[in-house]
Amino acid sequence: AYSSYWQLPEPPTDLTVTAVQNAIELSFTPPSRYMQYRVYRVDPDGFQILLDTVEQCSYRVTITDETDLTDGSYGYFVVPVHPNLLKNGSPLTGQPSETRWIAVWHTGLFLPNL
Repeated sequence: AYSSYWQLPEPPTDLTVTAVQNAIELSFTPPSRYMQYRVYRVDPDGFQILLDTVEQCSYRVTITDETDLTDGSYGYFVVPVHPNLLKNGSPLTGQPSETRWIAVWHTGLFLPNL
Protein backbone atom coordinates (compact mmCIF):
# COMPACT_ATOMS: atom_id res chain seq x y z
CA ALA A 1 0.00 0.00 0.00
CA TYR A 2 1.22 3.50 -0.86
CA SER A 3 1.89 5.91 1.97
CA SER A 4 2.72 9.60 1.61
CA TYR A 5 4.28 9.54 5.09
CA TRP A 6 7.80 8.81 3.81
CA GLN A 7 7.74 11.64 1.26
CA LEU A 8 9.27 15.10 1.46
CA PRO A 9 6.91 17.17 3.66
CA GLU A 10 4.75 19.79 1.94
CA PRO A 11 4.48 23.40 3.15
CA PRO A 12 1.13 24.97 3.97
CA THR A 13 -0.44 26.83 1.05
CA ASP A 14 -2.86 29.03 3.01
CA LEU A 15 -0.57 31.13 5.25
CA THR A 16 -2.13 34.47 6.18
CA VAL A 17 -0.59 37.36 8.13
CA THR A 18 -2.91 39.86 9.81
CA ALA A 19 -2.36 42.91 12.01
CA VAL A 20 -4.19 42.82 15.34
CA GLN A 21 -3.94 44.98 18.47
CA ASN A 22 -0.16 45.55 18.91
CA ALA A 23 0.64 42.17 17.38
CA ILE A 24 0.69 40.14 14.17
CA GLU A 25 -1.33 36.96 13.76
CA LEU A 26 -0.27 34.16 11.43
CA SER A 27 -2.67 31.39 10.45
CA PHE A 28 -2.24 28.26 8.37
CA THR A 29 -3.49 24.71 8.02
CA PRO A 30 -0.78 22.03 8.34
CA PRO A 31 -1.00 19.68 5.32
CA SER A 32 -0.16 16.68 7.54
CA ARG A 33 -0.61 16.09 11.26
CA TYR A 34 2.45 13.83 11.19
CA MET A 35 4.89 16.61 10.25
CA GLN A 36 6.32 19.54 12.18
CA TYR A 37 6.03 23.11 10.92
CA ARG A 38 8.62 25.71 11.89
CA VAL A 39 7.30 29.27 11.76
CA TYR A 40 9.86 31.99 11.00
CA ARG A 41 9.93 35.79 10.94
CA VAL A 42 12.26 37.72 8.61
CA ASP A 43 13.20 41.13 10.00
CA PRO A 44 13.96 44.25 7.89
CA ASP A 45 17.68 43.34 7.88
CA GLY A 46 16.98 39.88 6.48
CA PHE A 47 17.58 37.93 9.70
CA GLN A 48 15.38 34.87 10.17
CA ILE A 49 14.04 34.12 13.65
CA LEU A 50 12.28 30.87 14.62
CA LEU A 51 9.02 31.93 16.30
CA ASP A 52 7.32 28.62 16.97
CA THR A 53 7.06 24.95 16.01
CA VAL A 54 3.67 23.38 15.35
CA GLU A 55 3.37 19.61 15.85
CA GLN A 56 0.66 16.94 15.63
CA CYS A 57 -1.95 19.33 14.32
CA SER A 58 -4.34 18.86 11.40
CA TYR A 59 -6.61 21.88 11.93
CA ARG A 60 -6.02 25.58 11.18
CA VAL A 61 -3.64 27.05 13.71
CA THR A 62 -3.04 30.70 14.71
CA ILE A 63 0.23 32.01 16.13
CA THR A 64 0.53 35.52 17.58
CA ASP A 65 3.80 37.45 17.24
CA GLU A 66 3.72 39.97 20.10
CA THR A 67 7.34 41.08 19.67
CA ASP A 68 7.84 44.86 19.94
CA LEU A 69 8.80 45.35 16.29
CA THR A 70 10.61 48.41 14.99
CA ASP A 71 9.55 50.16 11.78
CA GLY A 72 9.97 48.20 8.60
CA SER A 73 8.72 45.24 6.57
CA TYR A 74 8.56 41.81 8.17
CA GLY A 75 8.10 38.50 6.42
CA TYR A 76 6.65 35.28 7.79
CA PHE A 77 7.01 31.78 6.36
CA VAL A 78 6.64 28.15 7.40
CA VAL A 79 9.11 25.29 6.84
CA PRO A 80 7.75 21.71 6.94
CA VAL A 81 9.94 19.19 8.78
CA HIS A 82 9.73 15.39 8.72
CA PRO A 83 10.40 14.31 12.33
CA ASN A 84 11.42 10.73 11.41
CA LEU A 85 13.51 11.14 8.26
CA LEU A 86 17.08 12.35 8.64
CA LYS A 87 19.40 13.91 6.09
CA ASN A 88 23.02 14.30 7.22
CA GLY A 89 21.87 13.78 10.83
CA SER A 90 19.20 16.49 10.76
CA PRO A 91 15.44 16.16 10.22
CA LEU A 92 14.47 16.37 6.55
CA THR A 93 12.90 19.73 5.62
CA GLY A 94 10.67 20.47 2.65
CA GLN A 95 10.37 23.68 0.65
CA PRO A 96 9.23 26.70 2.68
CA SER A 97 5.82 28.25 2.19
CA GLU A 98 5.50 31.55 0.36
CA THR A 99 6.67 34.46 2.52
CA ARG A 100 3.91 36.85 3.55
CA TRP A 101 5.04 40.43 4.23
CA ILE A 102 3.61 43.14 6.46
CA ALA A 103 4.84 46.71 7.08
CA VAL A 104 5.08 48.08 10.62
CA TRP A 105 5.26 51.82 11.33
CA HIS A 106 5.89 53.68 14.59
CA THR A 107 2.32 54.99 14.53
CA GLY A 108 1.24 51.46 15.34
CA LEU A 109 -0.34 51.13 11.91
CA PHE A 110 0.16 47.79 10.16
CA LEU A 111 -0.14 47.62 6.40
CA PRO A 112 -0.02 44.41 4.38
CA ASN A 113 2.56 44.42 1.60
CA LEU A 114 0.78 42.70 -1.26
